[in-house]
Amino acid sequence: MVDEKQIASLTAETLAVQVVLTNVLLEIGKLDPTLRSAIKRGLSDAADSVENLATRSDAVSPDLIVKALHVIEEMRAASVGDGPSLAPMD
Repeated sequence: MVDEKQIASLTAETLAVQVVLTNVLLEIGKLDPTLRSAIKRGLSDAADSVENLATRSDAVSPDLIVKALHVIEEMRAASVGDGPSLAPMD
């Protein structure tokens, strides 16, 4: 069984990965407009993949899909330089 300490650790790890990835994508996007466009397309493709997963699988809860899409949208906004930094979700 997963205890609260493990959940807190996984939450911190997930947040760290999101922030690192977002900032790396932001820096790569600053190098070239073509790279920035590719990052935008990649994040749009990621959102589409999550939405497709939601329609094809009953094993994934709607709450998980909504949270995943929220994270992708935050990453998209932050990594192309026109959004806020990622903040922990409720």
